[in-house]
Amino acid sequence: MSNRTLLVLLGLFLAIRAITLPSHPLTDDTEARYATVAKDMAYSGDWVTPRIWIYENHIPYLGKPPLHFWVTALSIHLFGPNEFAARLPSLAGAALLIILMFVILRRRVESEIIQSALMILSSSALFFVLAGAVVIDMILTLFITGAVLSYQAFLTERVRLRKKLWSLSVFVFLSLGFLTKGPVAVVMFGIPVFLHTLLHKKWTTLKDHAWLPGILIFLVLTIPWFWLAEIRNPGFLKYFFYNENILRFVTHDFGDLYGKGHVKPYGFALILLLLVGLPWTLWSMALLFRKQGRKWFIHSFKDEHISLITLSLTGITFFLCLTRAVLMTYLLTALPFFAVWCAMLLRKSGIRLKTITLVSVALVVLYGIVYPLLPSPDIHGYSAKNIVQLGRQAKARLSLDGGLVFVTNVPYSAYFYGQDLTLPQPKDSNGLSILKGLDSGKDHLYVVKRKYQRSIPPATLDKLEQICAFGDWTVYRAAQHH
Repeated sequence: MSNRTLLVLLGLFLAIRAITLPSHPLTDDTEARYATVAKDMAYSGDWVTPRIWIYENHIPYLGKPPLHFWVTALSIHLFGPNEFAARLPSLAGAALLIILMFVILRRRVESEIIQSALMILSSSALFFVLAGAVVIDMILTLFITGAVLSYQAFLTERVRLRKKLWSLSVFVFLSLGFLTKGPVAVVMFGIPVFLHTLLHKKWTTLKDHAWLPGILIFLVLTIPWFWLAEIRNPGFLKYFFYNENILRFVTHDFGDLYGKGHVKPYGFALILLLLVGLPWTLWSMALLFRKQGRKWFIHSFKDEHISLITLSLTGITFFLCLTRAVLMTYLLTALPFFAVWCAMLLRKSGIRLKTITLVSVALVVLYGIVYPLLPSPDIHGYSAKNIVQLGRQAKARLSLDGGLVFVTNVPYSAYFYGQDLTLPQPKDSNGLSILKGLDSGKDHLYVVKRKYQRSIPPATLDKLEQICAFGDWTVYRAAQHH
């Protein structure tokens, strides 16, 4: 396969994913939360302090650094507050990741392996989904992969000037990763690099690093925002570094200011890795049951030219196995290394590039057909887009002077799609939030999710009449006899 053919096929992936970006509403909680923070940043003009609505409070959202919010806010500023704009940064991150892997690896890995790796990566189910999702993980994966592959290039480069440039690029990628998610970017880079240095006794190569200018670049790129954020939000540094980046990994109760931590069993990341690389993980696992596959797996640790890839895959996965606060999306950071590793394994097992290409193209086309046909998330209450639109139409039709009251809690998607209509409110019982609205003197609309319907006292429901419904959502107004 020529490089031109590879670019055409990868362009097909990006085109299909771009077309499907607006096929579904933003989902709660993650997508809508991050998109709402970025939208608020774009409209407020405050690029230092991200903010979020929690109940009736508009508070600083300081659990994550701002880089992802910056690029998403810029996209929303350019293209408007819609699904395409909110998801575009992840698609751009996926495109840059593919380009980065091709540029760095093409001179250091056999052509067929890098071509196979990019096919495997782009046709992995999770990569396709997250290439068009409002999540931090794709941008983070871009920078961690860039740092590791730059370090690989640094180790193999013989020209002194280029070696220094690769060293500096490591620090640039690490600083950008730090601005995306904090110290975890440095840790995910540091674990495989340390293990590779230890395993192959590469300690003397460390002196060739551009330490002084590299550290200076890192500090210049990272310190200004953290300093400004602490000045404007005293206590931020303690919460961010201690609660979010130390306690998060040792206890599920780490004082999360923005929700509940995700609690999974230790080691659960290993199961998630098998899922994120589907269907390629199943194929590679089948090959590892063969004697030849097991021998190559052991060899991949011993060969210093490819062991950094294997150590990145296993090191990142092992690190995530040590925490119970883990999501499937976190394993995206290991997926580029799995793709290269899997490509090498398939090649060693005699699987031809043509076969890998046919499977990859078939998978991407299948995703492009099936993904838009999946049920809309708001049918099952995972997005409030359509119910906000129906509420807006009902308000105009009935000439109501109130807003939308979401009973129990306000989903982030309601703020994204209906900031002018959705009323922030404290955390009240279902019946109390309705009674407060009825006593406010305004003719509000009350949006109730099906699972909360039974918990509303019958006497309170008698004061309402149904206006419209969509999926799991029902909209009420005050009954005319009230």
